[in-house]
Amino acid sequence: MLRFIKKTIVFLLILSLMVGYVNARYKETNIYKSINGTDKFYYVPQNIDIANLGTSHAQYAFVYEDLDLVGFNFALPAQRVFYDEKIFEKYIENFKEGSTVIIPISYISFYLGYDNENFEDFNKMYYPFLSLKDIKKPKLSEYLKYKALPVVTAESNIKYAFIKEEKAHEPKSVYKTSSMPIDKMKEESNDTAGRHLEFIEEGRKDKDKFVAIVDNIIATAIENNIRPVITTTPFTKYYNEHFSEDFYKEFQDTIDGLLEKYPDIQYLDYSHDPRFENNEKLFFDSSHLNIEGGKLFTKIILEEIR
Repeated sequence: MLRFIKKTIVFLLILSLMVGYVNARYKETNIYKSINGTDKFYYVPQNIDIANLGTSHAQYAFVYEDLDLVGFNFALPAQRVFYDEKIFEKYIENFKEGSTVIIPISYISFYLGYDNENFEDFNKMYYPFLSLKDIKKPKLSEYLKYKALPVVTAESNIKYAFIKEEKAHEPKSVYKTSSMPIDKMKEESNDTAGRHLEFIEEGRKDKDKFVAIVDNIIATAIENNIRPVITTTPFTKYYNEHFSEDFYKEFQDTIDGLLEKYPDIQYLDYSHDPRFENNEKLFFDSSHLNIEGGKLFTKIILEEIR
C-alpha cells in the first residue's frame, strides 16, 4: 500500500511538471496572447509620451501610428472606469515624466457598472494581463481558463506549444476602413443609443462611485507628474439625437464638478463637433470613428492639448 501511494505521488508530481511545462510554453504562443483581443498589452512600450484609456469609442478614435511620438491606446470595448484605473496603475511606470494621459468620458462612462448583462462578456478580457486582485467579481473557472492553466482548455491550439513560430507576433489592428450607409447607421443608432440609455438608467445608483474613480485617476496622474486631459470623442448626429437636453446638462454638470476640483486640466469635448458630427464618412457606425476619422481626430486633439 505504501509503495502504491509513493508511486501515485511520483506520478502526480511528474504529471504536474509536464502540465506546468506545456502550460508555460503555451502561454508564450501568439495564439494565447491573442485571446480575447488583448494581445496589445504584451507590447506596452516604455517612455510613453501620450496614451489614452477608455471604452471602444476611444479604442477606435486614437490612432498613434506614423506619429513622431510614443503613444499607446489602452482602451477596450465597454471598459469600465474601474479598469481604466487598474490599467493606469499597472502601466504608470511606462509613462515618461511630463507625459499625457487622456481620460475619455463617453456618455455611459459614469454609469457603466458591473450588474448589466454584458459585464461578464467583457470581464474575461482582463485575466491575461491584470493580477487577480484587480479583477472585478473574479471567477475561479475563468481565472484558470485565461490565466493560470489556459492549456487545459486549449484543445487543438495546444499544438502551438510545440511549434516554433516563424515571426514575431504583431497585435491585430482593430481600426475599420469602411462607413455605414446612412439608412443602416440611423437604424444602428436606435439600437446602440437605446442600449446605452438602459445602461445609464441601471447605473445611475452607482454614478458617484464611478465619478470618484475618475477623480482618483486624475489625482494619480498629477501625483506622478503626468498631465491628465479629459475628452469626449466625436459622435454622429444620429447617435446624439437620442439623448435629451436634461441628460446633456447632467453630463456637463458632472464634468464641471471635476474641472472645479482640478481647474488646471483640460476638457476637450468633440461630441458635437461639426467637423465630425455631420460627416458620417468619418465613422464606421453612429458612435465609432473609422480609421480616417481616427487619424483626423488624433491630429486635432494633439494640436489642442496645451
